[in-house]
Amino acid sequence: MRKICLIITLSVLGFSSCDSNKIFDASKDIENNQWNRHEKISYGIDIKDTITPMNLFINFRHADFFPYSDVYFFLKTTFPDGTILNDTIKHTLQEDGQWKGDGAGNIWDNVILFNTFQFPKKGNYAFEIEQASRDSILPGVMAVGLRIEKCEKVVK
Repeated sequence: MRKICLIITLSVLGFSSCDSNKIFDASKDIENNQWNRHEKISYGIDIKDTITPMNLFINFRHADFFPYSDVYFFLKTTFPDGTILNDTIKHTLQEDGQWKGDGAGNIWDNVILFNTFQFPKKGNYAFEIEQASRDSILPGVMAVGLRIEKCEKVVK
């Protein structure tokens, strides 16, 4: 019985320490699994750490009936001083006809690293994500989000 309790305790501690670098992680569900081009996913984040490099990710959950092998995003970042940075991000969702990411049944999750960044100023940053496909409605999209975590090691 002691061994079982010890194994359970170590497992819980191991899983809870996996996200110790997480600064922010949130996703918003897409209504009816159809992401409209005009529907922007917005997050406001108060950044206090200007020393540590951060990994920035887009969380993207889709169904297996998503019609494309790639997904494109427009990302608008507004800095505390009003400076705006616009990015276009492309991510390949399929390789050799197989979905990438973590799958469960017909649902696929992709955590897409798009930047390693050191925030230059403390304060409130606004992030706005929109789909950048040619279609005004992108079917099969279940949720879109943003994740920011401390970067343990910068890879160049």
